[in-house]
Amino acid sequence: MQRYGSYHYDAVKKSGQTLDSMQDAAIDSYGPANQTTTITNHHINLSAAAGKVNPNNPLIPKKWHLKTVPNYTRYAAFRASGAQYMLYQGNTVNIDSPSTFTFFSTNMRKSNTLTRPKGITVIGNRFTSRNIDYPFRIFAGISDPYTTNGITISGNTIQILGTINNYYRTLIEVHEVPITVNGKPSYYTTDLLSVTNNNILTKNISTLVTGASISKKDTLKLLFLNNNTLNGKTYQISRNYIGTTLKALSYKNNALQRTIIWNADETKTKYIRVTNLFGKAITSEIALTKTKNPTITFKTKLTRGSLIKIQISEVKGNYTNASTVFFKVP
Repeated sequence: MQRYGSYHYDAVKKSGQTLDSMQDAAIDSYGPANQTTTITNHHINLSAAAGKVNPNNPLIPKKWHLKTVPNYTRYAAFRASGAQYMLYQGNTVNIDSPSTFTFFSTNMRKSNTLTRPKGITVIGNRFTSRNIDYPFRIFAGISDPYTTNGITISGNTIQILGTINNYYRTLIEVHEVPITVNGKPSYYTTDLLSVTNNNILTKNISTLVTGASISKKDTLKLLFLNNNTLNGKTYQISRNYIGTTLKALSYKNNALQRTIIWNADETKTKYIRVTNLFGKAITSEIALTKTKNPTITFKTKLTRGSLIKIQISEVKGNYTNASTVFFKVP
């Protein structure tokens, strides 16, 4: 990045392609061979150039006679494109630069073999930046109900000293990916995102999770929010193109309760049940329809400290392709 960013700009400019930006990451896992990988206890630190732009960016206007310095070459910590069953744990990231793009992003790999991200867990890390464009970006993630499910961001400490520069000032932005087949566009969405137990420290945030959609349809089917805090206070705000959001999960007096938020354009009936860790049903199935009463209750006796699964399906009695949320009984 420090050595070749301006050359990348030159190559794209000369090819006639549309200029966007370059954000190769410090630890970059790309392609279908990146599976079942643990990235733990690394230190990504940009302190020698604290507060300075990427040195490639001032080189670009000199060569191309531009009036302003483009924010073309930007820093990223982790990128997982086409990666599956990845664990990012116990890492420390400190990128103090106006050219900081993202802490973590994951996307589908479209070249040669189409591979979509799934089973990715980002847990127990510390992220620090002054200004940043998109702290976390998720594209086209899919679920695997039999193992680690969807995309999980949990138990991280995230500190942003300056500004979050995206439009909604959101911590996590979920995008769809447009694909054109036989002249017709189709869109790959994300099945499930779980955001739990994160400690966020910033004064410049408007929403925790935002769905960003080109098609104006849901870009995230199911969002699970639980026990996130902003500057020490509970913070569970999401907005835009998210089909269903599960919030405020609690268990007391042999009752498991949850709050469900429906997207304005959601019309489908969904079905929900609770199982043990091995998939055996603990409760009967409940049909979820859009209602003014957002809280549902399962009357069931659960063991403190046990791990259970909450499954949501759009097919009655069939949970093969369900979105599955893991929950530890308090």
